[in-house]
Amino acid sequence: MTKILRYLLIAMLPFVFAACDKDDDDDPKGDKDTEKSLLVGSWGFSNYDIYETLTFKKNGSYTWISVGGSGDWDEYGSYTLRGDILTLYDESYGDVSRYRIYTLTSRTLVIKSIDDDKSELWEWTKIR
Repeated sequence: MTKILRYLLIAMLPFVFAACDKDDDDDPKGDKDTEKSLLVGSWGFSNYDIYETLTFKKNGSYTWISVGGSGDWDEYGSYTLRGDILTLYDESYGDVSRYRIYTLTSRTLVIKSIDDDKSELWEWTKIR
């Protein structure tokens, strides 16, 4: 029960720290170090009854936690960022997923799966 509560609390963080104004000062087409430093941190996403957090660390690792919808899940692994392509190497399930980054600022991350033709844009908000 405490594990579920912890996931729910983590999933609610985007709503607590979401910003109202837009920061257009960040250059989404900057150099690799700038892009990676913008990516590092925790991002929140919600859609209907699904709440997700995606955390990128400086050492190249990530965790993705999803609560709600058809069930709770989490994955972890490593990531690479080359240009506008974000690749997640999922060690928990053995998958590789690629995403195109459409927007990357200090507050907003917009991605779309390259591997799924029916994928929609996902807009994430920086939570820390």
